[in-house]
Amino acid sequence: MFTMFIAALDDIVVKRYNKDKVAQDQIQCRFVYAPKQRVLLDLLDKAQNLQLPVVAISNGGIARDVNRVFNKIAGSHFTGNNKLFAPALPQPIPVDLTINMSILTRYQEDYDQILTNLFPYFDPYIEISWRIPGVNDYEIRSKVMWSGNIATQYPTELQGSQTARVQGDTSFTLQGWLFKHIPDDGDRKIFNITVDYSTLPQLTTQYSLNYLLSAYPNTTDRYTLSGHPQPKSVYPYTTLVSNTSSVVNLKGKSFFNITNVYVSGSPLSGSSTFYNPFSGYPRLSALYPGFNAIQVPTPAFNTDNDTNITLTLPRTNKAGYLDVIVQNEAGYGTLTQYASASYPAYNYPYNKGIIAINL
Repeated sequence: MFTMFIAALDDIVVKRYNKDKVAQDQIQCRFVYAPKQRVLLDLLDKAQNLQLPVVAISNGGIARDVNRVFNKIAGSHFTGNNKLFAPALPQPIPVDLTINMSILTRYQEDYDQILTNLFPYFDPYIEISWRIPGVNDYEIRSKVMWSGNIATQYPTELQGSQTARVQGDTSFTLQGWLFKHIPDDGDRKIFNITVDYSTLPQLTTQYSLNYLLSAYPNTTDRYTLSGHPQPKSVYPYTTLVSNTSSVVNLKGKSFFNITNVYVSGSPLSGSSTFYNPFSGYPRLSALYPGFNAIQVPTPAFNTDNDTNITLTLPRTNKAGYLDVIVQNEAGYGTLTQYASASYPAYNYPYNKGIIAINL
């Protein structure tokens, strides 16, 4: 925070004028992070002449700002480099940082120029915009407020070996934040949301467990919104082995960002491969284990919308039944898993989600 404060103010230039009030030279005013006592000892050249002007910045203390604490906030999330995660940013602690400033010049004119370059802009404060390292697109704006007074000291009594200087002491308050450790991974994307609807007002969500729902079968309904694909029917549901190319339409829901489509079944025995697309994700691998299938090449399937996939089946050499597996980042769904007899009668007797391959 000190670095940001100095970077916001360290472009002050002091001009030197001749007797006709024409600028003959300009000097960049130095900003250093050190108490003024240390500056007076260190900023000497070989001839022991004090190199002025200089502005010394030092830490005057830090305090928790109770006025910026509203309640116990859990924090927020941000987008990281890994799209599978939404890293959690724990709520930081608001702090007020007191910054002491000492302005040291040799000439009164230099001193006046620094004051007029700096303090008129604190009306009533300035804001510093900064970012947290490692957090993308997350801007923080911190107020910097001036105390409103400058204690000025003039060289009234000097020894012969001392250099005359004008000194001004003031302070600022920077409203900053102290951050907790940011977890490496954070929270994953939400793929499933379960909602319970009940006609009993006293049955709240925190009590809607499975055993309680079973006690109210006619008054409570559970709805699950899932992000993984759910293929529910296919048409046409039969084809011939002799067909060189068989195109079917797969109907369902949650066909979002489909990454792979597979077919599995007895007509493909001997040519299928074992796939385990979620082996590297412990939670997903438990819900979606590996399987034997043939992966359909990307040009052979097309997601027309979120409810339909046009699929070209791979050629088979014998009769039997095929199942279709659709995958995205949330998981996979199979036709045999989600096909329902409630779909149109043309699916019968293949309403269990299988594609018949006839000779």
